[in-house]
Amino acid sequence: MDNSNITPREYVDRVVKLARENNIPAQFGVTGGGNDGAVFARYGSVNIPLGWPLRYSHSPGEVIDTRDLDALSKIIAVLAKSW
Repeated sequence: MDNSNITPREYVDRVVKLARENNIPAQFGVTGGGNDGAVFARYGSVNIPLGWPLRYSHSPGEVIDTRDLDALSKIIAVLAKSW
């Protein structure tokens, strides 16, 4: 869930399962932001926001662990192949 929509739990579970099956570290939870795909939810599309943990979002000094970015790129590739 983020501020723009709520993703059905079955889809969240599916993403987490694919991550685990492919040894990709993943975590899920609630964020305080939104995402651009949420506008399509009203038309029946399922919106599954993906992101990475970072600190100081939208500031000149954002901080990210590059391992999280690597994991995100891997799960996107798995989703593209396996969804």
